Amino acid sequence: MPLIIPTSHLRARLTHALDTAIAERDFVLVTRHGRTVAAIVSMNQVKRIWADEDIDLFGPINPKTGRPMGAAWVQKTGWKRGMPAPWEEGTEADGDRSGAGETVERKRGWWGWFGS
Repeated sequence: MPLIIPTSHLRARLTHALDTAIAERDFVLVTRHGRTVAAIVSMNQVKRIWADEDIDLFGPINPKTGRPMGAAWVQKTGWKRGMPAPWEEGTEADGDRSGAGETVERKRGWWGWFGS
């Protein structure tokens, strides 16, 4: 159960609120006139929230590169959390579900100038 602190008591109890958020891996709700207006959470929780947002925005991590697929890929494929990633069993290798037999022209990067 989260600790609930009204804004009028926040200054006096800020250290306790921070200790609660960090040590107990819980959050602290700050209220004004009985309505929740803010939350105090640990940086570990913030990093988890940011990581979840990254998955939604930039897609799953590609195991070959260790990097997310990218926002353009997510928009092109319509990928959502819970959908299979392109390297998972039963999906096409490049992750393009747009049509059968289509070839996708890929841009060649600067590293292609060196004979690769």
